[in-house]
Amino acid sequence: HISLVGNNNQANMNVPGYNALIDRARQLPLGPARDAIWAHLDYMISKDNAPYVVFMNRQWPKFVSSHLQGLVFNGTYFELFPSMYLAK
Repeated sequence: HISLVGNNNQANMNVPGYNALIDRARQLPLGPARDAIWAHLDYMISKDNAPYVVFMNRQWPKFVSSHLQGLVFNGTYFELFPSMYLAK
């Protein structure tokens, strides 16, 4: 899906069959059935010559405290700030 606001589909991939599966997965509650649809989509898109590939892996040092928890790196967005928190 290509969202008009907050679009995280950076490739602007728009395949009706995939969109239908995404809609179906979003309607299901969290659990194995929903996970299976997302896994199937992941497999199909990767076999369809994945539309978006990270082209850069920046190598900047990170200076963090031992109190920082949940530090996650992502090839597209780099540090995922919402996952971070401070522990005592």
